[in-house]
Amino acid sequence: MSGTGGVRGGGAEGRGSRERVLARVRAALSDVPGEEPVARPPGGGYADHHFAGDALEVLVDRLRDYRALVERVPEAALPERIAAVLERRGATRVATPRALRRSGSRR
Repeated sequence: MSGTGGVRGGGAEGRGSRERVLARVRAALSDVPGEEPVARPPGGGYADHHFAGDALEVLVDRLRDYRALVERVPEAALPERIAAVLERRGATRVATPRALRRSGSRR
């Protein structure tokens, strides 16, 4: 925060990005009555149709929307596949949840 001495507040120069964006939103909504009810579609709306289908298929679909590489691997092949990907990426240390660790394995 050069020039502000680490202090937020005051003019636009002293505010962080979040505060500037919120100020713009508030300014844009200044002429909208706050008591106006929000129209919601019948049947529950967004959440009901957004997650329709098998959870794994929905996850894969969302990941592909973000252009993520999705590779489906049988559970028995996961340790070897994960090790191969980590080696290809040059990983030398990896943190894993305790529940995934095999006793005596340093892989």
